[in-house]
Amino acid sequence: MFALPVPASLQKSLDTTKVEYVNLGTSGLRVSVPVLGGMSLGSSEWAL
Repeated sequence: MFALPVPASLQKSLDTTKVEYVNLGTSGLRVSVPVLGGMSLGSSEWAL
């Protein structure tokens, strides 16, 4: 699996946002910290 390049306009927005992003393991995905904290919320149908 590999990550596609981020368009320059999106990268600029990501670089200037106040939301903290982290890399998700070695997947190449960047996710916001609030998403990581909320991944256990919800019913069992949404569990991995």
